[in-house]
Formats: sequence, C-alpha cells, structure tokens
Amino acid sequence: AGIFAPFDPNAETVMTWDFNSTDKKPMVCLLLQRMTGQLPPNAVPGETWCVVKEFIFRNSNTEETCKAVEEFFEETGFCGELQCTGDYAGNRRESSATISDYKMISNFFQRYRNWRVRTRVTRRIKDRVSSTNGMFKATNGDRRLFIDKGCRNLIEDVERTQWKESGQGLDDENGNRTDESDGLSYMPYNWYPSDRATVTKAQTTG
Repeated sequence: AGIFAPFDPNAETVMTWDFNSTDKKPMVCLLLQRMTGQLPPNAVPGETWCVVKEFIFRNSNTEETCKAVEEFFEETGFCGELQCTGDYAGNRRESSATISDYKMISNFFQRYRNWRVRTRVTRRIKDRVSSTNGMFKATNGDRRLFIDKGCRNLIEDVERTQWKESGQGLDDENGNRTDESDGLSYMPYNWYPSDRATVTKAQTTG
C-alpha cells in the first residue's frame, strides 16, 4: 500500500515515462529517487529506489507534462542528479514514444547534473514485468523498489493489473489499466534487467 517517502530535492532522481495520452489513456511521468538514510526492512543499501511523485494527465502531451515537472522541480528547489527512461523511441507499432519526445524532454531537463536518457527495446513484456517484480521483492527477500503512499494512481494500477487469461500480454481493462505500471517498469528494465541484457543509452540528447 506504499510507504511514506517525501520528495528529496537533493536525491539522485530518475524520471520514467509512458507516452500514451487520449481521453482514456493518460500521459504518465513518475519520479523515482535513490533512498538513503534509514531504509525499510529488507531494503538493499545503495540500490533501493522509491517512486515519490506521479504526474498523470489525460488529453495532454509531452511538452505540457514537462512544464508540470519543471514547475515542481522549481517549487521544491530540486538540484540532484537526474536521468530519464521510458518507452524505446523506435518504429515498432507497440511503441508510443518518438525521438522528438526525448529531445523535448532533454531540452527541458538536460541542465541537471548527470543528465542521461536510457532506453532499450522491449523484446518481451514479461521481461519488464519480471524486472519490476524482482525489484519489489527478489527470491532471496531483498527489496529495491517502494512506492510513496501519495502515488495513489500508481499503487492502484500495480495492485490491479494482471495478465490476460490467454497469458499473452497484460489486461488493460478496456484502456483503464497498465499505463502507470508500464511507466514504472522501464526503470527496472533499464537499471536492473532480469534478462541481464546490455542496457543502451538512447542517442537523443544531442
């Protein structure tokens, strides 16, 4: 159900995106921060992250969402390291990201320390799900991923999203599921991949 972990303006931060935006499918941007200090039970020191803020807008676009995130950073005095991930910007039909999306995001945020964009092709949705589940709780009990209680939409989506009866893909419940959890999954998939594949850096910041 989430923990209490307020946004830290000095913490290492990753923003992760899901770019759908219609009257049914929202634009999603989540902020994850590396946790320091006193950690929750079974958390791994130095490798534990928490989703501390969610930006979820319907009928929006990348620029409007960037402006909302930028305003939040300015209001909170954010000055930590910042990286970005999300859907691979390719020509595959299941991708909703474009190169221009990441260029626009970079234009807004590349002034922050250690700015990088990291994405790679999703070969199997199960790999992203496995990577995410492994961060929530590994087979040895280690936990590397938590969600702040204030991220109610994400918590609801993570708790309710399930596989289709056929086992082929996730059930989006007529467009009302998977967007927030999809957005979340790109961070584990690119930082702690269960398939151990080489993580690539998207060439979108130039």
